[in-house]
Amino acid sequence: MPFESVTCPSCGSDDVQQVKPDTYFCNKSETVFKYIDPSRLTVHYAPSFCMHGNPVLCQCQLCGAGMCGACDVLQWRDQYGSRREIFVPAVGFGYLEHPGEKEHLTIIGNRIITSRVTGPFFYADKLISSLGPSHGGLLHVCCPCVASAVPVTADRIITGAVCESPRCSAPSKARCRCCRSGFCEQCLTPKWLTHDWFIRQGLAYNNQFRYYPGVPSDWPCLPVIRYGSGGLYYGPGGISRGIGWAPPDNLCQACVGENVEEAAKLSKKMCEGFPELLPGTEVRIAGEYGTTKGPDGFLGATVTYEFCVPGERGPSSRKKQHKEWARTDEIARRCVAEVTERLQKEMAEILVGGGCARQRAFGEKKPYATYAILDERDKTAPTAAPEVTEAR
Repeated sequence: MPFESVTCPSCGSDDVQQVKPDTYFCNKSETVFKYIDPSRLTVHYAPSFCMHGNPVLCQCQLCGAGMCGACDVLQWRDQYGSRREIFVPAVGFGYLEHPGEKEHLTIIGNRIITSRVTGPFFYADKLISSLGPSHGGLLHVCCPCVASAVPVTADRIITGAVCESPRCSAPSKARCRCCRSGFCEQCLTPKWLTHDWFIRQGLAYNNQFRYYPGVPSDWPCLPVIRYGSGGLYYGPGGISRGIGWAPPDNLCQACVGENVEEAAKLSKKMCEGFPELLPGTEVRIAGEYGTTKGPDGFLGATVTYEFCVPGERGPSSRKKQHKEWARTDEIARRCVAEVTERLQKEMAEILVGGGCARQRAFGEKKPYATYAILDERDKTAPTAAPEVTEAR
């Protein structure tokens, strides 16, 4: 390298020698200094205005594009200053949701517009979570870069690296025992859906559920068996005994609902097989004892089938009342114990046998199947939809 082109910044002498890359020693002033060849510098030019014609406020950390507030997906706010969910249409792989009444915000090219999206699509926050691990913490990212994360996000969902829930970006902790998809700890069977949580909250009687634990009001639920109250031993009133069954751990929300629905059908059919019980009637029971709500904001079961143990009306003496009470109580206990035992065995066999019906449940608009996944990788590779990429 021609040393004469390098001069000492202290004295201006060109009597210098290179001691290591980009570092020189001046023989005259005896100082060490750094010198970087200007031809090796790369200058990034940022335009004064973004694609919207607005002044540039920041740059995308991935591609360096100049952006205003409306370009930056991470900093985007609507006219009222609120942040809303942003969708990215996709092909080959993506989520499906039943269309709602409201329009959604959708990434089209460099813009975020209002449109109706039913799927397949991805939530922008989920795509951004796939960009973060390889690029560090992101503060500014443009629409095209978010859309480019569709293939890697689809792969992370398929391999179980990230939680499958559409709005969740947490790493997957385990696979659902039924559908085998990966979910984080919070999206698998929550603790408040288990038998132990319901007992701790005082919502169980003699270890039997007063209400089916954690099931929202529009979900199916298990029947109850009711017996005498005071001098009235059948019909409305009395004490109810619930079936002692709860979904196993490590099930996603959709598979919990699917198993609850199947358990409700089986247990209802089992109860109908007891000649000691009156025919079941559909009743509303939630809030009956003024119970508190679960962590999800719902009470337990609100509508279920009730089977009553018939008995004598108004026995003449207290001794006969207690005798009749004990008789009906024994029948209720026996029926509940038998149904519980049979139900636990049959539901275990169903779970082991597989046959997950999440997709069908979504098509039938079951309340527990809030989304489905469209997988067309055999036809086309997962990527952002053409209307997203062509509008750049």
